[in-house]
Amino acid sequence: MGATASKPEEGISSAKSVDKVDVSDAERRLYQIGNTLARKLKEVTGDASVPSPDVKRQEVLDSSIQDKIHKELNKLRKQEQEVQEKIRLALEKENLDREGKSWFGKDKGQSSELLQQELDRVKAQIEKFNKHSLDSFPSLKQARQDVVQCYRNQETRTLDCWREVETFRKALADAEKDLFAAWK
Repeated sequence: MGATASKPEEGISSAKSVDKVDVSDAERRLYQIGNTLARKLKEVTGDASVPSPDVKRQEVLDSSIQDKIHKELNKLRKQEQEVQEKIRLALEKENLDREGKSWFGKDKGQSSELLQQELDRVKAQIEKFNKHSLDSFPSLKQARQDVVQCYRNQETRTLDCWREVETFRKALADAEKDLFAAWK
């Protein structure tokens, strides 16, 4: 550090009191700016026309100004955190949107979140598909029972059950159509 960097600025009468209080550089600069403005004001108006307050009154004024500065700094820090959080959320959304567009494309670098979403979607479809049973399709159930009964009645002539088999095939095709329509 040079000799000029460690020297306090001219006209700062209470620099020692600022050092005693644990304040940040920004607060110290604001305090120095305030003192500089006060000095300039005295130079413009002259010392005789502006009466200076007594020491206790000056301390009260200084502490109230410091409180206002602290409140304003805290408010600004809170606003900064909110803005940073909004920026972070916007960037996350943008990244997810960008990754979501290339899900089935040539780029196979999916994020774990997108992969988990796709797995959840497939699991939901499988559960929806598995909920259907033969009881959900009474015409299919009846056609199946007819085929089984026909085969049992005509063990040696099973080819005579072609009508029942054809009815079963149609019922099965209808049930598949219903399932696939519900699955989408």
